Amino acid sequence: MEEPSFTFLADCAKSRCTLRYTDEYGNSSDREFFASQSGGAVYEGDRNPRQVCEGLKRLGATLYWQPDFDATLADLIRRECNRNKCVSSRVLFPE
Repeated sequence: MEEPSFTFLADCAKSRCTLRYTDEYGNSSDREFFASQSGGAVYEGDRNPRQVCEGLKRLGATLYWQPDFDATLADLIRRECNRNKCVSSRVLFPE
């Protein structure tokens, strides 16, 4: 068994990033996040975007990106992962 981990893929831009989560069995899944370049609510997915909530969940307070506070969206997503100890696929990939 491996230690669960998350990494950001190289195609990240200022207001867009892809998070790859690898679980303890070595299985990988991706989540794509984006926001307006001037900041605002964070969304996930390109085909049917939905707002992301704090803690990268689907319910709760909307997650907002402020470019003056976090230089890139990936900085905010990384902080949310660390804040919630995103080592569980249930946290990173809620149903």
